[in-house]
Amino acid sequence: MEKLGHCLTQLVLPVLEDDGCELVALECKGRPGSINVKVFIEAAGGVTLKQCESVSRRLSDILDAEDVIPGKYRLEVSSPGVDRPLTGFKDFRRNLNKNIDLDYEDADGKQRFHGEIVDVSEERIVLKGKKETREIPLSRINRGVISLPW
Repeated sequence: MEKLGHCLTQLVLPVLEDDGCELVALECKGRPGSINVKVFIEAAGGVTLKQCESVSRRLSDILDAEDVIPGKYRLEVSSPGVDRPLTGFKDFRRNLNKNIDLDYEDADGKQRFHGEIVDVSEERIVLKGKKETREIPLSRINRGVISLPW
């Protein structure tokens, strides 16, 4: 499945770029002859149903033409959801100026911090909390999620 996932990723990326989307994750599950392919996408301002439909149609045509999946397959294209973990530079950059809950480790051990993402680089993020601002290396982050308003 890993080889199939890599091959699919190479086919998916140009389609997403054309539609102004980014690949968040790609999952291939099942057995030969019955594969379920899930493509999770994100876009500036959030992904729309129209974008999911467009990507799905185009990918389906490409997958059928390239015949990279043996047998039958099921393709799902969707947003990863608001409660998914933020996993790296692109996720944090995409959510600039949003409040997040962050679990990370520093010299004192495991830490938790709630704040607004005010700056992001490929090495670190800066969060502004109620009382302080913290600069946290991306390599030290265990888990980050968008803080939901409810």
